[in-house]
Amino acid sequence: MFLLFTAAFAAPEAPPPPAEPSTEAPGPSADTPSETPADAGSSRPPREIPTASTEPVEIDKSSLRVFTRVMPMYPEAVLGGDLACDAQLIIEMDGKVSSVEVQPGCTAPFDQATKTAFSQWMYEPPESSGQVVRARTVVRTIFEASEGSFVDTMSPEEFNATVRAHTLLEPREEGRCIVQSTVHASGQVTDLASKDPQTCLLVPVGAKTPKSMWKEMAEPQTCQLTFKSQDGAKVGLKFEACDPELQAATEKMLAKWRFNDTKKGVYYDLTLTFDPR
Repeated sequence: MFLLFTAAFAAPEAPPPPAEPSTEAPGPSADTPSETPADAGSSRPPREIPTASTEPVEIDKSSLRVFTRVMPMYPEAVLGGDLACDAQLIIEMDGKVSSVEVQPGCTAPFDQATKTAFSQWMYEPPESSGQVVRARTVVRTIFEASEGSFVDTMSPEEFNATVRAHTLLEPREEGRCIVQSTVHASGQVTDLASKDPQTCLLVPVGAKTPKSMWKEMAEPQTCQLTFKSQDGAKVGLKFEACDPELQAATEKMLAKWRFNDTKKGVYYDLTLTFDPR
């Protein structure tokens, strides 16, 4: 008997057609970083990197021009004693002092007096290599007690007014007060100037001179003299350059003028201009 097994000998099926290549870009894999929504297609400008502020340039004080000076005042709470105070100033590009750092050795209350004064100084815009810059410089002020000086008898208003009337001069010699002034025929005294108004103070008390002195004077004349101001006296007064006819009148006039002094004395180099106009 023969059995037919048709299923076992069925014709083989045709293989499936090959897959068409995909036109879509492959998606990100776990190892491939993808763009974040903030970065993808973002229209924001790139972030600006902040620049560091301009560092101050070290400039010697002799190269800086001061427009406004406020001299430190000797603290009223201190009974006496001398002290030198150094302070580092930061000067901005507009000439203003933005920082006053008192150096070690300047003790209270001198430190605050130093800060108060120098913070009010105004400079010409500092320059370095032809460019306006922020500057760093060190300045010094000397607090000197006026032992027995007429300054002790002056009110703060009178003292400040006298100091403001002075213009600073550069010293010819260290330790000497360089002072100049102009005396007019009317008795008015103008153009007060000194190296350091607080130490080298001059208060002209009257400027009466003989009328005959002015009659023969057609042009301004100058007298230069030196002396030591000590205990209210002018010790060793000496005329270095002055018309002999002016010397007696000058000495008589100066007898009433008040100059600052200390226990050790203050040396003055005084230039007086007599102006008949």
